[in-house]
Amino acid sequence: MKSLLLVLTLSLTLGACTFYVSPRPGASVTVRPLPSAPAPEVIVTESAVVTEFAPTRGEGSVYALGDSISFRLRTTGSGYVTLTATGPDGSSSVFAQNIYVAGGTDTVLPTPQERVTYTLTPPRGLQRVTLSFSGASGSLGDTAAETSFYIE
Repeated sequence: MKSLLLVLTLSLTLGACTFYVSPRPGASVTVRPLPSAPAPEVIVTESAVVTEFAPTRGEGSVYALGDSISFRLRTTGSGYVTLTATGPDGSSSVFAQNIYVAGGTDTVLPTPQERVTYTLTPPRGLQRVTLSFSGASGSLGDTAAETSFYIE
């Protein structure tokens, strides 16, 4: 039992120590630089951005339960958008996905081609909608925008 305690004490003591190794006096040490990695290739791409995103009544507008809502958006490039709603209780849901929008033009969602309406349901309070944008070509980057409104 004593030897076990001695081993544990010694291991704890040595575990808290830092050991340094240095060359013996008079020995020569050669230091070589680490091989350097090649410089990263910088690829410049056109980045599409969302320049406008808001409910058609405006940012922070007030709606009643059962009202329909639509959103106005503009992007600098063509691509696809996805809309995600986050309620005051923190729950999130995707309610529109992969909708094509033309760059440089005003678009109102839902579009007539979708043949849907966005109807407001509980919970009441501050609602946030996030728009995720993916460019139509591989050279366009992904961007996002957020807007909010209230449901009474």
